[in-house]
Amino acid sequence: MKRSWIKRIGKSERSKLIKSCDDIFRKILLLRDKCCQYSGRHENLQVSHYITRENLHLRWNFDNCHIINGGVHIFLFHKRPHVYKEWLIRKIGIEKVEWLEMQDKTNCQPLYTYDIKMKKLELSEELKLCKQ
Repeated sequence: MKRSWIKRIGKSERSKLIKSCDDIFRKILLLRDKCCQYSGRHENLQVSHYITRENLHLRWNFDNCHIINGGVHIFLFHKRPHVYKEWLIRKIGIEKVEWLEMQDKTNCQPLYTYDIKMKKLELSEELKLCKQ
């Protein structure tokens, strides 16, 4: 007997699009950064977001994200966000960091599936350019 209230199995189109954008974005960042931007290490590389990736407006922003070693990411930046902020200010400048923080506070509009599809196209084009 089928029950309509049972949660659907499988991922939605939206979550698949977000995952696809994440994958493309990570490839671009790896081509851009090549190693941990904090320590210079080449192992256990992860995408680190200054403003949490829950904010879809900044999730794929190139100033907001950098390739960071997993140890630095989890045990330094997550536990001591002031260290992350100080490092990011040195890396991209105070104006860009303040802009990211302002966008996090003010940009509360939802990102629709159509917007994510468009972002995927933009990221795909960016990846092609990076590979050239």
